[in-house]
Amino acid sequence: MTGSTTDDGTVQVSSDQGPSAFEPRPTRMGRRRSVELWWGRDPRPTLHTLARTLGAFTLSRLVVAMALGSVLVVDQGLATHHFTGPWPAPPRASLFLQALGSWDGSWYLLIAGHGYFPPAAQFPIAPGSAFGFFPVWPLLLRGLSAVSGLTPIVVGVALAFAFGAAASVAIWYLVRHLCDESVADRAVVLWVFFPGAVVLSMVYSEALAILLCAVCLLALLKQQWLVAGLSAGVATGVHPEALVLVACCLWAAGVAVYRDRDWWSVVAPVLSVAGVVAYFSYLYSATGDVLRWYHIERAQWGGTGFTHDTVTVLRQSVSHPHDLEAVVPALGLLFAVAGLYLMARWRPPVIIWIYTVGILLSAFDSNMVGARPRVLLTAFPLIVAVARRVRPAAFGMVAAASGFLLATMTFLLFSLVLVAP
Repeated sequence: MTGSTTDDGTVQVSSDQGPSAFEPRPTRMGRRRSVELWWGRDPRPTLHTLARTLGAFTLSRLVVAMALGSVLVVDQGLATHHFTGPWPAPPRASLFLQALGSWDGSWYLLIAGHGYFPPAAQFPIAPGSAFGFFPVWPLLLRGLSAVSGLTPIVVGVALAFAFGAAASVAIWYLVRHLCDESVADRAVVLWVFFPGAVVLSMVYSEALAILLCAVCLLALLKQQWLVAGLSAGVATGVHPEALVLVACCLWAAGVAVYRDRDWWSVVAPVLSVAGVVAYFSYLYSATGDVLRWYHIERAQWGGTGFTHDTVTVLRQSVSHPHDLEAVVPALGLLFAVAGLYLMARWRPPVIIWIYTVGILLSAFDSNMVGARPRVLLTAFPLIVAVARRVRPAAFGMVAAASGFLLATMTFLLFSLVLVAP
């Protein structure tokens, strides 16, 4: 049995199954925004906590760097072609940086350098494919590159590291709020060493998107509606999977209005759509098609392919176990199912369920994505559910195995076009 104190001062006793799906019960907090209100009954952050969390993140980045370095040493596959592939050619830089700017990162760099209408020669697939990528991340790369004088690829790698580190801290505090410090420690270690965490070192938008998602979820649990709405509003302009935050905000606000007549909570869902509304408005003004992103997704990036990723991929992984493009998503699907089972045992608040299931459904809807490692990284409550069940005595072995898989994923990702992150 464990005990926890909710924001309204009551003590909640829960079994190993965790809190009720409707906990913590919202209370009316009005518009107060003080630091005391934000932290509530949770202990304040300490330097020791930050050092422990950031140390784990930094160590995981060293694992990625060493695995990538081994690819450069053996000098095979993508390394011999300056990491070119079925994506825009990465800009001129060292091989190390070109690797970190490859795959989807090259699309963000293309948009940062040329906008959504680059020269036709820049496109490896078809004109307009860049519209499949949301604008906040490439805008950030372009803006900071202009201010700092650094190239967008250097800015992207630096920001990915910074936002990844901040995301690990935000996830720690979210898990500590939901569970306790020991679970938060284990969850962060498993998250930073998860195979999909390789994208936290690349010019991908996941680091920023996950940071904003974690902040939004924690703010909703603490009834900090303005913070929740602002973080969700930016996130929906960073990555399409962050659109699930709109549903999270709607649920939390609906409960707050129904139970406490807290109409200020409505600010969260209203602000949460700011990013996607801004992007779709731009698409309409630039192309005359407000659903341009959706049409590009269907035509170029896999569209709606739930059957492909649930049936075909599983069948392919059994009949062709050497095909990593099928085996990795199949293993990811099994991990997702196991994680959902452990979440059912945990019974976290409803908004955690909405977020996790929403992320999985949006990914499974694309036959170019599916249950890939970076999707499971974004659906981090699945990893938290695993961390809750791992015994302290076995945690070292689990963390070491996860680190080995992260190194393996990094090596495969940058050596051959065998499996996408």
